[in-house]
Amino acid sequence: MIRKTAAAARRLAERRHRVKVSPWVKSTMSGLVGTTLGILLTFGTDSYIDYVKKEEMAEMTTKMVFRQLHVAANQISAEAEKMKKADSVYQYLDRLYPDSIAYAKPEMAEQFNKSLSEISLYAADNTVERIFSSSNDTWETLADADFVNFVGTAFTMINEANKIISDAYEERHLLFANAVTADEIYDIHSNSEFAMYLMRKHEVRDYMFRNTINAMVLANIAEMIRAQRAVYMQKMGLDESDLFEHPDTVGCSTRDSADWNATGGRP
Repeated sequence: MIRKTAAAARRLAERRHRVKVSPWVKSTMSGLVGTTLGILLTFGTDSYIDYVKKEEMAEMTTKMVFRQLHVAANQISAEAEKMKKADSVYQYLDRLYPDSIAYAKPEMAEQFNKSLSEISLYAADNTVERIFSSSNDTWETLADADFVNFVGTAFTMINEANKIISDAYEERHLLFANAVTADEIYDIHSNSEFAMYLMRKHEVRDYMFRNTINAMVLANIAEMIRAQRAVYMQKMGLDESDLFEHPDTVGCSTRDSADWNATGGRP
């Protein structure tokens, strides 16, 4: 019995020896495991760093967007106010046209002439829009389709507002240029006569009508941008005071920052 047990123990030891891993296999397997762990660690670290960079870029781009929406809404509002001021003069003269236009107050006639003769330039900055539109990583990192759609819609409205303003400037400049180069200009000797001369032109009256509409449209666009901007600022937990910490940032000038601080962030 003892002999059988000893023989069985020797056979078990021999089998165990036969399946023992060789030094080469050990070395190869150790290298493979080490390499695999190295790859996992390397790619994992790089992915994390890339993720952090994307998060930082998304936050920076988001703040730039909110800043630019603030600036654009204020610019559009300012243009709307200028149009409303001109509209009050236009409406006054329109009520007198055609029978009583000769009785217009001289100061109103002067304001009318100045509003149509003003030479203005309007340049819109779309740098932030281009940055946001070209940053697919920002869209993916934000993971908020509603916000991305809102920003796209907001920039569309801003571009439409900018076109309305630019077209109005161009139309007004052309109207005035045509008026002062016509032969009839040599028979005009006062502000009142010049106002009467302009009011008789149907293209001037058409411009006055469009000015009324444009003023309302621009005011509504600015208000919608501000309202939706406030909703998403609150939703993202962003503090208004953080947006103008760096006045030299893209899409924001020093004056924009000063204006914001003076109003406490109010439009």
